[in-house]
Amino acid sequence: MHPGRGARATTVAAVLLAALTAGCSAVTPTWTPRTASSTPAPPASPSPTPSTTPSPSPLAMVAARIPYGPERREQMADYSLRRYGERSADLTPHVIVVHFTESPDDPWVTINFFAANQPNAGTLPGVCTHFLIDKVGTIYDLVATDTRCRHAVGLNQVALGIEVVQSTEGHGSHWADDQILARQPQMDALIALIGQLQQQFSIPTDRVQGHGTADTDPEFKDLTGMRNDHTDIGPDAVAEIRRRLEATP
Repeated sequence: MHPGRGARATTVAAVLLAALTAGCSAVTPTWTPRTASSTPAPPASPSPTPSTTPSPSPLAMVAARIPYGPERREQMADYSLRRYGERSADLTPHVIVVHFTESPDDPWVTINFFAANQPNAGTLPGVCTHFLIDKVGTIYDLVATDTRCRHAVGLNQVALGIEVVQSTEGHGSHWADDQILARQPQMDALIALIGQLQQQFSIPTDRVQGHGTADTDPEFKDLTGMRNDHTDIGPDAVAEIRRRLEATP
């Protein structure tokens, strides 16, 4: 989700906010932040809106649903009205967008950030993705696949988002993309998850995008005129991900 440009910020919050196009004042998380050693459990309040959409199976996942109750759904609906001309928080996926986190290796740093629902560019809801994959290939199920997340300008109304844990570490996005492509457990999980989502929602391989290629998708739409300035998961990485998907039986 984050552009790999320049040195890492001095704090995790600064990195995440800057990479997500200038967030504003922080809010107190609505659940108890967890660490990688904690046992994942559903947040106590507010409870996520129940969904009849099952998580992809038979992939092994950690249930780590972030708070996504009525208030956040209303925020997403308002955002959608401004950006896409329709007031809805519902999602019927046509696209999959892959991001990398630009964060420390602990996946809960990113998950807790999503859960906090901090304003981004002065507006709510905060950013999130539907899934996150850590460096050892563990998949975290964060948001129901029938619910919109704010993760890619112009495609939130049609796209599922997948975060892959990786930092640029002072390098560029292309370098970070290459680290992901070379990390077998993480890539195996990513390809398996995308393949399952493609099967579940009839999404063709040419609709698998990176944040760095989102503007090229045929369903890209933003009524405010915004475009993505993110370079994470760029054209070369997208081409390789698509190649591996096509090569998978």
